[in-house]
Amino acid sequence: MNDITVDHAAFARELETDLVSYPEERGEILLESAQQWYLAGDHERAVQRLTEVMSLGGEDGAFARASMASFLFEAGRDDEAREHLEALKRDPGATALVYANVGELFEERGDDKEALTWFAAGCAKISEEDLARYGETGYSEGSEALHGRLRVRQAMGFAPDDFDEMVLDAPFPDFDDESDDDFDDPALHEMTLPFWSRDELVRAREVWPEPVEEDAIFREQESMNRQLSANGISRIKMVPLSVAGLTELAAATGGDPADAETHDAYLTKVIREGGTVPWPPPRNGPCWCGSGTKYKKCCGRPETA
Repeated sequence: MNDITVDHAAFARELETDLVSYPEERGEILLESAQQWYLAGDHERAVQRLTEVMSLGGEDGAFARASMASFLFEAGRDDEAREHLEALKRDPGATALVYANVGELFEERGDDKEALTWFAAGCAKISEEDLARYGETGYSEGSEALHGRLRVRQAMGFAPDDFDEMVLDAPFPDFDDESDDDFDDPALHEMTLPFWSRDELVRAREVWPEPVEEDAIFREQESMNRQLSANGISRIKMVPLSVAGLTELAAATGGDPADAETHDAYLTKVIREGGTVPWPPPRNGPCWCGSGTKYKKCCGRPETA
């Protein structure tokens, strides 16, 4: 449920032009292009790209299998999707992050029980060293699994256990401390932020007139995202608002589309349906603002914020 209009096929082709220049990133590039082909409606090409990445093995191959399962679930081919997930459990390339991604897949599908199973399995992949590091510093490899497990357990009403307490008690990381040269994956704190894409902002101003400078809104949002990232928020999910979506939800619930309560309910709905936009976008990906331009040439320009 993504209201941003993007030429996904064009972005897929553009991504694949990097295959010659960056052969060492073949798996990552094909994973990104597969997603774009799928969004463009060319499912055959998407499956071809994922199949190739699966043949490469390693973490990229495991991510490809997880993505294949996601595509199959969306197509209503649940049995085939679960076959891939069973194979994923036997895949030596499946890291804690891969398991966390599958956990998020089930979380977005509203299956908290299955999500918890995958998050917990991801936590089991985290080494004792990384667990100790997380408890001491607030970051480590596999943080996504730890946070996903806590999030789902809280949603299911479970009392905190030792893992949960470790996450809740972990210190806020100091990203200004440059003493640790091995810091590679500061994935720990998450934030979900609502926003109007450029097209929807125009519609919103027609319905709820307000004197605003469009470019300033996106500059301020980008600046805030960068500041949050600099302060330790490692994962930001942007939730695109929709005038039509808010209006329909308000009509169904008897609420007001301009009220905060309706907005909160709409955000929950979008998140559950997997309609969030990652920030920052993937390398060479379209800008989160919906301009249709590459992020690095739009809001991602160094001078933007």
